[in-house]
Amino acid sequence: MFTGVRNLSNVIKNFKNQNLEFETVYDNRKSNLISNLVEVDEPNVNFELYNNNLTTLRKNIKFKFSYNVDFNRKISLRSKLYYNNLNIKLEDKFLSNTFSHKLNLFSGNLNLNYDIADGNRLYINTSLKNEIADITDLYQNSILMNVRAIQSKSNNLNMSTNFKLDSRYSYFNQSEFYNIILGTNYEYISSPYALRFRTSNLFNVIQRTPSDFGTNQGSIYTDINKLLYFAKTRIGIRNQLGFTEFSREATARQYLQKTFNYSIGSYLITAFKGWTNFTMNIDYRKTVVPENNFSERFTTENTDFKLSAIIEPRKDLTIKLNYQKIFWPNLSSDFLDFYLEFNPNILPQLSSKLSIRNVFNTESLAYDNFSPTIIEKNTFNIVPRIINFALTWNLTK
Repeated sequence: MFTGVRNLSNVIKNFKNQNLEFETVYDNRKSNLISNLVEVDEPNVNFELYNNNLTTLRKNIKFKFSYNVDFNRKISLRSKLYYNNLNIKLEDKFLSNTFSHKLNLFSGNLNLNYDIADGNRLYINTSLKNEIADITDLYQNSILMNVRAIQSKSNNLNMSTNFKLDSRYSYFNQSEFYNIILGTNYEYISSPYALRFRTSNLFNVIQRTPSDFGTNQGSIYTDINKLLYFAKTRIGIRNQLGFTEFSREATARQYLQKTFNYSIGSYLITAFKGWTNFTMNIDYRKTVVPENNFSERFTTENTDFKLSAIIEPRKDLTIKLNYQKIFWPNLSSDFLDFYLEFNPNILPQLSSKLSIRNVFNTESLAYDNFSPTIIEKNTFNIVPRIINFALTWNLTK
């Protein structure tokens, strides 16, 4: 009996570091969106739709609850819950219309760390976020949108829900200096619209139409690395298998676009006591877009090589080099960035910095971009050479 009481007492003593927090925030925000396109001659583009004079008033009372606890030095739990009482008033001065909405939104996240045994750890994180985009968030990046048409839809608040689930198991062997990581992640995003892109002579135009599809994306990954103590170097290999599903619109129809990708790579990191260290990464990736009713099967693959070096020949001089080479089936591109910082010991008030981006002046980089909103094939991105030099004199030293 007394033993049981003693053990229970020990458990209670180990149940510590509890923390409960409560926070209230009131936010009052006003946003304006004004755009005017009237004298542009573009066939098949009704620019009158892009004449906007919108004002949004948002009053938000946010309540935040946070609870953290550590149990028996093995389990760590972190939780947060958000409640938003949101009042939105939208005024369209161009059409003399007014919309008013009152909403109650809940969001939260839960984080769990579990030290199973020496070197064995389990990590789980999940979150749910409900958001409403402001009109100024929807009109940016030099892309024109029919904002008034968006607001007139049944879901005119542009509400989205984002759910994430991440889990990771890691094992570290202290005697052999190797580490194993196995993880998985999943994300679901619901959005009230699908996207359709059009390019005119002068503008990039994006149309948003109501959609019942959400975005699904997830992956499984592994990372195995080992420290070579005698060489002061860590080496590792990694791979990842992932998928993405998102809503697209073509020929006046919507469909669910799927993509699959696989990558494998290796890396090396040094920790020498001398004046130079470097990091090297090489990764191979293959992406497949399956055949559907709107397009044929599309496959792309590339190899990415990165080498970063830090050189410190003396205590007051630091040089950094970042080199990258990207291999595509029909093109390879080389990039080099240079960074130098000099703080002379004999003159501590003086410091100088020099950075050069794209030393080789590589004119373009071809890539295939896959995202939840668009697929871009054989796109060329201009990367300019940029040189920055700074000389600083510190009066306080």
